Amino acid sequence: DGVFTPDGGTFIFRSDSNGEDLEGFAGAGLYDSITVNACTHRTISYADEPLFFDASFRETLLRRLYDLGRLVEANFAGFFSGYKGCSAH
Repeated sequence: DGVFTPDGGTFIFRSDSNGEDLEGFAGAGLYDSITVNACTHRTISYADEPLFFDASFRETLLRRLYDLGRLVEANFAGFFSGYKGCSAH
């Protein structure tokens, strides 16, 4: 199931967001995410997802994510901070 935020969004809090980035620590996914407003759970179908079937879409998305990562690194003087992101397009 996918988790979907309500209209207007919500804040999401993590019990810990840095421990999974420690060297030698395999702990990704061990922590809880808690939302201020309740989120709905729905089954997701990837049958028509262009990411899997449209090479042009995939290349554009990956290029945008790469460019975003370069901008984040440039703004933080090249220090990797374990950032995570998404694209609305």
